[in-house]
Amino acid sequence: MLLAAQTLSAQKLLPPEALSKLIPNKIGGYHEDGDMRGSQKAIGDIRYTVCERRFSKGKQKVKILLFDYKEAQIMFNQAMKNAQNNKGLETDSLVSRNIAAINYTGWETYSRKAASSQIFLGIADRFFLMLSAENIDLTSLQSILSGFNFENFSQGTDR
Repeated sequence: MLLAAQTLSAQKLLPPEALSKLIPNKIGGYHEDGDMRGSQKAIGDIRYTVCERRFSKGKQKVKILLFDYKEAQIMFNQAMKNAQNNKGLETDSLVSRNIAAINYTGWETYSRKAASSQIFLGIADRFFLMLSAENIDLTSLQSILSGFNFENFSQGTDR
């Protein structure tokens, strides 16, 4: 595990084409809405890469944003601040709770009234993943999340 962390920290900021390979090309039952969009951004000495992919099935829509904050640790820390401050909430109309697994930490939300769900994850202290969905419940969005191979985020991302 230490070797993988050392390998990851030695890697450079991924270009959009390489970052996009960490996002599934297909989501079962959905079709891709447009082409993958990606770019590298710079704010002074802070640089990061972002990729966006959209999928839909009728009224159901999923937007995936993936950031590589390799050279923007302050932005990664700020994005993850919500997870640290999230105390969790579950009512008849809203769910908000922290989630964690071996490869990531973050939080998920679901608004029954707006029929929208979101999952936000920090991965390998470098990548930030945002899944946003319309007319999709949290359980269905979690199943979309299972299409990601999180081991790829810390192994061989320099493909």
